[in-house]
Amino acid sequence: MRMSVIGIVAVYLVVACAEVTLHWYLGTRNSPRACFLRDVYLYRDPDGGKDYYPGLVGVILPAVVLGIATGSIGSRWSCGGVIWCVLALSAAFVATFPLCFSWFSKGQIAFWPETNVERITTMFWAFLKVCSFCAVSAYGARNVAQYYQHPELVDRPAATVLVHRDSTTDKEQPGS
Repeated sequence: MRMSVIGIVAVYLVVACAEVTLHWYLGTRNSPRACFLRDVYLYRDPDGGKDYYPGLVGVILPAVVLGIATGSIGSRWSCGGVIWCVLALSAAFVATFPLCFSWFSKGQIAFWPETNVERITTMFWAFLKVCSFCAVSAYGARNVAQYYQHPELVDRPAATVLVHRDSTTDKEQPGS
């Protein structure tokens, strides 16, 4: 169990460092590549004014990666252990948001508000989103890992043979 916890912590550190590094690069660098990536990252739909990439890159993809890591590495854990791990990883990941968005100027990130009360509310909703994506992917990865890596843990239904009773002879015949 200790090695699996270390593995999940290592995956979290890689994902969190990648997110912080990406946001640092986008928020502080002025090279042509950084400006292009920042423009793509901060692009808003002209009709609705909605931004898509901060949610995808900053919430969904990392949550799915953390969930897959939790489910596959913790495939021998109980469901409660996986749930606690998902909750802890989600809280730790959302805690990096203030650092990630500190490198952008005010108003660049549409969903990152100005006041602390609104930021706490935003982080709470982000925590719920990260939890949901992480939990769903952890559930799927855990089931797949148990099926392929630990077949003794999976309840497989016994093979069923359909029996057809012939009404004329009143004998059971395999088939149909």
